[in-house]
Amino acid sequence: MSFILEEKIRIGISAHIYESKVKFDSKGYEAIGYLDREKSNYIWVPVSLEDMIEPLKNQNIDAYIFMEESSNLKEKRSESSLEVFFIPAQDLQNPVKWWDWRRRLSAFVWLKYHPITNLKELYDNWHILKFLCQEVDEKFARSLGKEIAMFKKEQPLEILEGIRQDILNTLRKSSELKNVKQWLWKNYIFLKKHERIKLEAVCPPEIYRDMTNIVDEMIAVEGEVKDTNTLFGTSPIIYSPRR
Repeated sequence: MSFILEEKIRIGISAHIYESKVKFDSKGYEAIGYLDREKSNYIWVPVSLEDMIEPLKNQNIDAYIFMEESSNLKEKRSESSLEVFFIPAQDLQNPVKWWDWRRRLSAFVWLKYHPITNLKELYDNWHILKFLCQEVDEKFARSLGKEIAMFKKEQPLEILEGIRQDILNTLRKSSELKNVKQWLWKNYIFLKKHERIKLEAVCPPEIYRDMTNIVDEMIAVEGEVKDTNTLFGTSPIIYSPRR
């Protein structure tokens, strides 16, 4: 099964903050200014605040950038049938948080367009996403792994779809910095041992470094596995949008 995502992800964003100065904590910044050249990796769809929910469905929007979370948005976010990935705008200014959001966004969108209709598809999908799920919610991932291992025959479609929705909802969860470093190291050591991938820049989790260095390490491993088409459990979906 391919774990490469080539179609550009469509991201909705409040029209009043798209490419304009906004304020957060009394500071002005461009909502997506930090992304710099990464902005061209996505299709941006400005959405007006008063009618944003329906356009998310009608325009096939995969993700939504929001500044302030209204009660209406909170309610919609809880609907599992709305397969949209919600990202707080302020997190785009933090290198590690944005990296965490974008790798989970890629995994979310990849699974969104991969229906699970039989056990083989469930096994294949879970093999690719399980380590990322373990990082963000280990209790859920361990429980689901045991449940899948107990399946001895084909399951009803509603069971398989329920599992897919549970995985999608897990991918919405942010990872803690300590988990990011620990699982980066764990999955890197696996690649080093089994795939002969060796990068001097990657450090053990106990080594202190600033957020920029941590992101540089993760991007270095992503680049290496992209060139060799190797599965990297920390960032399992290779997002390579067509130009």
